[in-house]
Amino acid sequence: MAWDCKQAAETDDVAYCLNYAEVSQVIIDYVESKPFLLIERVAYEVADLLESRYQLQGLKMKLSKPKAVAQARNVGVLIVRGCLK
Repeated sequence: MAWDCKQAAETDDVAYCLNYAEVSQVIIDYVESKPFLLIERVAYEVADLLESRYQLQGLKMKLSKPKAVAQARNVGVLIVRGCLK
């Protein structure tokens, strides 16, 4: 996730970082809140949620679905949005 981490870097203070435990819980809560048929829908909706909630400048997210296809260990999608430097 691309976000303005300048203050965290300058102060070395965890108070200015993203709370990754919170981000993980937000994703889990959202995905468990409603049924999804397609991994693509999950990826796009979670990307929208993260961008709006955390004011992200960019996002790269890989989402996998193990054992979705018999011939593959897993399948997945990669979502890339915004400015990733």
